[in-house]
Amino acid sequence: MPDTAHYSLTGSGKPIVFQHGLGANLNQVLTLLNGLEKIQLLTSDSRGHGKTPFNPDVPSSFNAFTDDVITVMDKCGIQQAIAGGISMGSGIAVNMALRYPHRVAAIILLRPAWKCEAEPENLKILSHIASVVNHSGGREEFMQAPEFRTIAEKHPNAATSVLGMFNRDQQMHTASILKSMVQDQPCSSDPTLLSVPALIIGNEDDPLHPWQMAVEWNEILAESKLIQVTSRYLDDEKHRIETVTAIQEFINKLTI
Repeated sequence: MPDTAHYSLTGSGKPIVFQHGLGANLNQVLTLLNGLEKIQLLTSDSRGHGKTPFNPDVPSSFNAFTDDVITVMDKCGIQQAIAGGISMGSGIAVNMALRYPHRVAAIILLRPAWKCEAEPENLKILSHIASVVNHSGGREEFMQAPEFRTIAEKHPNAATSVLGMFNRDQQMHTASILKSMVQDQPCSSDPTLLSVPALIIGNEDDPLHPWQMAVEWNEILAESKLIQVTSRYLDDEKHRIETVTAIQEFINKLTI
């Protein structure tokens, strides 16, 4: 990761490295995890997100984003941490545990959106965005697509969130990042071999992050605990409180 990588290191206590979701930035993590106690929280903007520059010479991928997180951990002097994240950040945590097992004490998967297959069905709508986001009138064109109209009818707040891809930071790189990440997957090896404690948090009423995805990760990982929380699209603050409570209880039981 370049020296201009944007990151935040706050607090003191058990180290936790937590990454944002696709298209978001570290403020998503800082807002969500506000209230966690006795932790040292490290979070960074992945390349092409927030204030970290995009590098056209390094294709967006789980491997690349994970390597960047390791670089920031080294810069901050963190040898081992609890690794977690939201959606794409969950994939980064899995990738880190598989490729850098000595750096990961436990993992937290919040609203996972990938398993070990590229182009998951739940993320195909992001591929559609990638195909039109740079078009004049692309947002309006996308809003007429059947898959968007279905989400807008059943999950209006989720639809609003998806439309955020059209006005995110570093908008000029959105198409490239979405296309690359949807076509990638986080598993460099068999995740059933992971032996670290894992907390998996999911919810219903979330078309891009289906509850079944969380259930299946719970079946894949040997030492996992599955928690269901309220969807942020139904009650954002209740989702945040329930998520922080689950993570705090999980962290309190870990020795690191």
